[in-house]
Amino acid sequence: MVDKTGIWPVFVRECKRIAVSKICIWGIFGTTLLTLVIIIWMIDAGLPTKIPIAVVDYDNTSTSRSLIRQLDAFPKTDIKFKSLSFKEARVRMERDEIYAILTIPKDFTADAMSGDRPKLVYYTNNAFLVSGSLLFQDLKTISTLAAASVGLQTGQAKGYTEGQLMPILQPISVESHPLN
Repeated sequence: MVDKTGIWPVFVRECKRIAVSKICIWGIFGTTLLTLVIIIWMIDAGLPTKIPIAVVDYDNTSTSRSLIRQLDAFPKTDIKFKSLSFKEARVRMERDEIYAILTIPKDFTADAMSGDRPKLVYYTNNAFLVSGSLLFQDLKTISTLAAASVGLQTGQAKGYTEGQLMPILQPISVESHPLN
């Protein structure tokens, strides 16, 4: 038996070996198609929405309640528990009932109006990468909006108009056109 050399004879020989081997056919075609179907099925639903979180509101003023309503209006966020203690919220996060905790400190509104710069503290469970990242994005957005809102209210209390304050609060205007 004479072995033919070169790329074409080797290619033909290997194709014949694959064609007669059930394991090779399954490995090349079956697992590829199965993997494709699984990935398409997983991605079909899109990004998760209404991811449960808890809010621990130690301030309980109209400003903090407004902040909570704005956060709950985001499509990815669903506030399941309000006004728990931090310990209860942490236990719920450990049980995977919630994926984030937002803590609004005591005297948040008073400190914000006096210029003491209070801190909104939030915790996200990044063991679940997608939900943790999406909630981090929403919580970061709401904290930025809260800071701008406090700056606007403080400036208006000092007698500045909204037209004078907006270039300071938002120096770069963003025009957004999200698709789908």
